[in-house]
Amino acid sequence: MSPRHTIGIKMNRYDILKGVELKKSLCGHCGEMKPEVKRRRLCTAYVEEESNLVESCFECYIERNDYWIERWMDYYCAAL
Repeated sequence: MSPRHTIGIKMNRYDILKGVELKKSLCGHCGEMKPEVKRRRLCTAYVEEESNLVESCFECYIERNDYWIERWMDYYCAAL
């Protein structure tokens, strides 16, 4: 058994990583060094799949995805 089970303390992955410096990468949107930069799929419908992906931090991803959700809502409201 692992030490965390024998002590009786439930730990999550963030407790285990406390004090560990995560590798930071440059966000392509805000230009800041952040640890959670990765490629994510936007709420877009381009034919070329690569155009639907963005490499950014989580905050920028949410901001950009919210923008596209709003654009799709405008599109569908105008189409009705």
